[in-house]
Amino acid sequence: MIAPRKLPTRRDAFALPIVLVVILIGGVMLMLALDRQGMQSRSSLRVQQGYDEFHTSRGLLQIIETWLRSGGNRPLLDRLDDQGMAFSLNVRGQPPVRVYMEDAQGSVMTDVLYLQGNSGRDAQRLLIAMRDAAVGDPDPTRFFRSAGPTQVSVHTAPPEVLRALVTSTVGPNYADAFIDSLLKARQQQRLRSTDIVAALNAATVPAGRSRNRLNRLMTVNPQLWKVEVEIGDPGNLTARYRGVLQNRPPDRTGASGPFQRRLSVISWEKISTTDQP
Repeated sequence: MIAPRKLPTRRDAFALPIVLVVILIGGVMLMLALDRQGMQSRSSLRVQQGYDEFHTSRGLLQIIETWLRSGGNRPLLDRLDDQGMAFSLNVRGQPPVRVYMEDAQGSVMTDVLYLQGNSGRDAQRLLIAMRDAAVGDPDPTRFFRSAGPTQVSVHTAPPEVLRALVTSTVGPNYADAFIDSLLKARQQQRLRSTDIVAALNAATVPAGRSRNRLNRLMTVNPQLWKVEVEIGDPGNLTARYRGVLQNRPPDRTGASGPFQRRLSVISWEKISTTDQP
């Protein structure tokens, strides 16, 4: 005997929407849980990447400082090759590392209000002269910097900066001859202190206080450097770093104790491997 089919009741029809709602709520909760887990994983990855990045940067800066210490009193410019490479590292099982350095002290320091005495007044006069000369220039920012020593490197100072140096100290009448002599010497060789003296003599700058002021504002041993680090083979870089560092020289004896910092970090960042200098 065949049992009669049971027809759905109102209670069964009411239960079906409840089941669907429970399934929907369960699905939403599962999606939220998975999304939360993904966010936690991404957050953990960012923390790990930041940790690795921090220690890589610190390690590179420590290596650069160790290399600077190893040179003693030898001018840093004399330690760079024709491409500006300071040194390279090749460790088995690790990508090669190349460090390039470039003189960044050929412009005029802007943060000079805190300076006192004759050096402060000289630096402030130079800044005023440079600002006046930069009016109308299409790219005046190349004449100024906000960090580093007040002295200007004669190796990389453009003619406009050299003119401001002369004008603010000994007067504009000596500028043309001085600049001409110094630039000619710069094209032939790496400048020494004797080249500055020769340029001053060629311009017939008289001995005295004004000439001494001009001398104090120039240097052949810059401390401020643009630094670029390449990690990986040329054409297949895995990382690049760029920054501005100040290399503080050792004392007059050449000593540099373990607690004496040689390197001040002005700026430092990781950049794209495809960015151009």
